[in-house]
Amino acid sequence: AEGAGCQQCPANASSPAGAGDRTACQCDADFFLEVVNDDWVCTHCGPNARSRCGSTLRSDCKCNPGYVGRDGGTCTPCPLNTYKALV
Repeated sequence: AEGAGCQQCPANASSPAGAGDRTACQCDADFFLEVVNDDWVCTHCGPNARSRCGSTLRSDCKCNPGYVGRDGGTCTPCPLNTYKALV
């Protein structure tokens, strides 16, 4: 069978063909890599936040335009009569 003996990347991650170890598995955009009980897990950033593909830290999650908060934290809407244009 094609791929027999190959290990699967975590959910919401991908790797190039011919990858030699799990460090080639990159979490998709809007996810970040966590190690949970020796398992690699791609965790979603949460509502109103985004991250780049391959993010490895919760703090890689940045609030979307129109939302404010600490990197990796809760993102809340800008108050009435205010705005935030950049991520």
